[in-house]
Amino acid sequence: MKTLLIAAALLLSGTMFAQTTETKGKSPKTEEKERKTPDERANGLTNKMTEKLGLSEDQKAKVYTINVDMAKKNDAIRQNTALTKEDRRAQLKSNYLDRRSQYQSVLTAEQFAKFEAWEKEKKAKRQENKGNGKGKGKGKGKKGTTPPPTEEEESEDEL
Repeated sequence: MKTLLIAAALLLSGTMFAQTTETKGKSPKTEEKERKTPDERANGLTNKMTEKLGLSEDQKAKVYTINVDMAKKNDAIRQNTALTKEDRRAQLKSNYLDRRSQYQSVLTAEQFAKFEAWEKEKKAKRQENKGNGKGKGKGKGKKGTTPPPTEEEESEDEL
């Protein structure tokens, strides 16, 4: 009888452990959260810019067009697996600079100055979060240690 109870307890604990490890690493928030479409991201950014910069309806329409085009271009770059990390980063940066110059042609000087200040504010918050370990995937592991380089990083160092 005792062995039957022990076997049942082991069986139940094993199934409970399997259930908990299956979802380990994925919080309910990340499972629900899907990547937004370029239109959704452009709409959200345009609405924020309208709120922060006081865009007119004409400006809002132009900014939305810029944002949608860039979101689609950036998605295509991110999905292109043939690109190296450096090439991808360079193309994304080029798109960013192109977007800024397009904004500059649509926004007034005052609005563009507000936009630049807003960008600096966002960058400072990202840096702060990165330093606090709140960045995407950053800060995991022990403090003061660096993970060993990946094969890709080692091959880059050799070049």
